[in-house]
Amino acid sequence: MGHLAAGHLAWNGFLLPFRFLPWLGSAYSRAREYTGDRCGLAVVEELEPAMRGLVVLAAGGRYAGEVNLAAFAAQREESGRFWMATTELMSSHPFLCKRVAELQNIVHPGTVKPVPRTPLAYPLAPILGMSAPGSTSGVLLIFLYLGILAAIAVPNFLKKREELLQMQSQPQILPFPPDEEQDGRDDDEDDAEEDAQQQPVPGSTREGKTYRE
Repeated sequence: MGHLAAGHLAWNGFLLPFRFLPWLGSAYSRAREYTGDRCGLAVVEELEPAMRGLVVLAAGGRYAGEVNLAAFAAQREESGRFWMATTELMSSHPFLCKRVAELQNIVHPGTVKPVPRTPLAYPLAPILGMSAPGSTSGVLLIFLYLGILAAIAVPNFLKKREELLQMQSQPQILPFPPDEEQDGRDDDEDDAEEDAQQQPVPGSTREGKTYRE
């Protein structure tokens, strides 16, 4: 309901291309989640129920009431380390422990100190943060892979196409010479001429019979 009240969904279509930008798209999405948490706090008007509402997402409804909120919020201190920082930088949602702590900081400003991220996580986040929930790195990797395939396939296709056009424009050489043209005589005449040229067998008549026959 907080996303609807803040108009986040109304701009989804316009901001969709920018959501795929490394760092910026994920940061905008995380900021929207913090805004939604503020709306929930404004509706509940009590800090602890608003915080436990977020804990439900982490521990479930059965155990949300038993979670130590201070210990849960203290887990944010680990979020500045390398692997957690790279994951969060490419994630569409902040860590729940940071969201819970931020609610307390809204009601009691200055009671929660921000946790800085390790600087090395920023340049490596688009590569190492692909497994983050809602990460756009996977989409960017697919586009990169398709771009590499296109860079290889398109030149080869154009080269093969040019070779094919050159083959079509050149005269084709017959693998063997064509049959010689007939001089217009029938096969019977050719056979008769061959018979006439044959020499008679000695001791035979013109009809091909021997003298004894």
